[in-house]
Amino acid sequence: MTEIKNQRLENWAEKFKAGEIHLVCLAIGGLTICDSAAYRIGGMDQKREVWPLTRRVNRLGETGTFHPNLPLTVVPLLSWEDRPARDDVDGFLRTCFEDVAKANREYIKLDTLYVNLSGRPNEYPVEYANRIAAEVLELEASIETIYFEPNSAATTTTADLSPDSMSPAMISICPVAYRWAPVYKELQEYAKNHALEPPPKPLILAAWAFSSDLDKQNCWQRTVAWAELHGCPEIVRVLNADFYKVANPSDKVWEPEIDWETEDDEEVPEENS
Repeated sequence: MTEIKNQRLENWAEKFKAGEIHLVCLAIGGLTICDSAAYRIGGMDQKREVWPLTRRVNRLGETGTFHPNLPLTVVPLLSWEDRPARDDVDGFLRTCFEDVAKANREYIKLDTLYVNLSGRPNEYPVEYANRIAAEVLELEASIETIYFEPNSAATTTTADLSPDSMSPAMISICPVAYRWAPVYKELQEYAKNHALEPPPKPLILAAWAFSSDLDKQNCWQRTVAWAELHGCPEIVRVLNADFYKVANPSDKVWEPEIDWETEDDEEVPEENS
């Protein structure tokens, strides 16, 4: 079973140089973990080798690897120049880390990963991405340990998006309606004060009744991603006790049952002319 560690990997640079760890980071240049690993530690040429790959990764919106030169894989930002962010942030991130898993499984073949997604806190939802990465990568039988660089957005694991540790059979979907409403109101205020696009609308009130468990879960995950992307993750930190949970999330939408025969049984009196 893969061990998840939310802690800095001591002497990661030496381990990386020795080819003992697979480093995963954002595809960004400058004073970043990517440039430090590829250029300063790995000795690759920034202009001819490093930056062309990071630009290509971001332009295409696809994960890329420096293998066979280095055990280094880089994931794209949510958006880049003319490439807009996808509406399905969850799906985009999941695909990125599935490609990381493939790179490790087929090419790099190391049992220890060090995931450091720091560098663009206002443009990349680190905590949300770490959760998705943990979900995807812990399924790889060849990976024994994954270290996640600790920061304000990397203190949780897949427990937040999987069965509750206190009740293994129950899965967290989203905050209950009465807690989701004030969260949304606070996000709206934040968006207004910072001239941002509005956050995703919550599935509460009538929308709660006419949306499935999976609809609610997806909506909440998009809300968390929005908050982390725009620098206010603290707003969406909701107590575990305030979450709506189910044993088996359904994609079925509730439909009211109407007894048409009963309604038809009543005779409509004729009006007197």
